[in-house]
Amino acid sequence: MNKAEIDQSNIISIAGAGNFELKCRIWAAKYPRAALLIVHGMTEHSGRYHHFAKILKLNGFSVYAYDQRNHGLSVPAGQNLGAWPKKDSWKHVKQDLTCVYNVIESQNPGLPIFVFGHSMGSIVTMGTLQDHLINPQWTILSGYPSKPKVLVPLAKIFASIFASERNELKAFPFQKIGIHLLANRFFKPRFTPFDWLSSDPVQVRYYINDPFCQMNCSWGFYTNLLEAIDSVHQSKNIKKLDPNLNLLLLLGNQDSIAGFDKGIMHSLNELRAHHRHPEFRIYPEGRHELFADYTSDDFFEDLIAWMEGALDVTKNQNGNQ
Repeated sequence: MNKAEIDQSNIISIAGAGNFELKCRIWAAKYPRAALLIVHGMTEHSGRYHHFAKILKLNGFSVYAYDQRNHGLSVPAGQNLGAWPKKDSWKHVKQDLTCVYNVIESQNPGLPIFVFGHSMGSIVTMGTLQDHLINPQWTILSGYPSKPKVLVPLAKIFASIFASERNELKAFPFQKIGIHLLANRFFKPRFTPFDWLSSDPVQVRYYINDPFCQMNCSWGFYTNLLEAIDSVHQSKNIKKLDPNLNLLLLLGNQDSIAGFDKGIMHSLNELRAHHRHPEFRIYPEGRHELFADYTSDDFFEDLIAWMEGALDVTKNQNGNQ
């Protein structure tokens, strides 16, 4: 599959930070009760969320999902998938999310907006919220990465040293090793390098066969990603969250990126210390991509029920004013 073979009928262009062209897919409900913005994860793209969006659309939610810069269709001519410059990319991806959010607001005046961030997208979402660049009433985070105390600081130093101006856009040569050590080695028997993504081997195969997935990201990308993970977990930044933000975390206890049970509880306790109690659901045996996992039925049931409950509360509050 290439760009020419992709159905472009539901895709629009949005100007991101520095006028960077972002491609955004829209699944519009006929009579929407609210809109949901999806912020996808690393080495994937918005097109993978078609099934996700279809379920939400059938329940009355218009869904927007954009390809983050140098992911999916948001790749300028002459640039590579997964290539981020070392300088300012973390700042720019937060500004990109802000630009997309603002477009959704302008296209849907008065319509409630939920933000759903997955994996790297949950980090981008959290950073954007901490900087008060967007102000949704409701946010859902899935596959929220934990921050290993020693590994992240050491990796930050390593990446920043080697991400020189000469190789910042070159592919990081240790990506496969890193994914194995951090994510896949915990699962036995292993059938692919991506068993950590989902307990459903069919969904894993879809990911492997997707030409816009599993690309080698650049040195500059990893420098910024590590900075981002470190930043959002810092107490001083968690304190910046809007106390009125309604936050839901959806996590699988077999998610190696979230740190399994130990990492999940550490992330939750970080949030609890500085933000009013976040809501969460932990799925036994659920892996990183709960929306494409054997646990996906429970995931979607909980997600839709929470969103409907949030809208009902708001409706009742507005009715009592």
